[in-house]
Amino acid sequence: MLDKTLAEDIVRAALRTVNELGRDLATLQAGTSLNLGTPRWEALQKHFHLLPQVSSSLGRAVTQADLDFIKENYQGVLQVFLNSSLTFRNGPPVSDAAPARGSFADQKIFFGTAFKDFDTPDAKAIGPNSRAAMLVHEAIHLTDNRSGEPNIHISEFDPLYDKMSADEAIHNSSGYATFAWHVKRGFDQPRFGGGAAMGSDGPSFKRVFQSFGWAGFYFRCRRG
Repeated sequence: MLDKTLAEDIVRAALRTVNELGRDLATLQAGTSLNLGTPRWEALQKHFHLLPQVSSSLGRAVTQADLDFIKENYQGVLQVFLNSSLTFRNGPPVSDAAPARGSFADQKIFFGTAFKDFDTPDAKAIGPNSRAAMLVHEAIHLTDNRSGEPNIHISEFDPLYDKMSADEAIHNSSGYATFAWHVKRGFDQPRFGGGAAMGSDGPSFKRVFQSFGWAGFYFRCRRG
């Protein structure tokens, strides 16, 4: 599956970045100055609300334990992909319109027909970058049993995403997918996934939502 190959690629980029952040943290703790105006520190703050050494309204100070936890989740995602013959299943997802649903209890990702590329009168609904983001998102549901909690499972397209605490954000499956794409590209926007019009592979994701309705796609962002 080409989508899985791309998803593996962005997860490996995320793992390299987490290792770099660990080296940065050790440097800071040794009292050496460091350039913190880099995409990796921006991504850590933006998606996991973790900051270098200080806490503020934007998040709290990162610890090595935080980085180890994030790294463990990404490594778990790669294992989900490695075992895709067992962990990937076709439907039924949450609803007919939902692209995919990851289940911690079942240890499987269930794919709906909406996961595949399909054409509307306006635009293509889901492209490869968004499907890769969805794979990472759904795989986190298999590695982190807190990722489905209502106060944690917040879409990267939801304004509440920026208001989560760091202790919540490090469990949020949306954050893992979006962090991975952020560090792979070196910038955040536009975002990819099954959410609202801010991120898409096609020219008009918003018009797709208007054509197909919010029920399946937005429900996927908040629930699966």
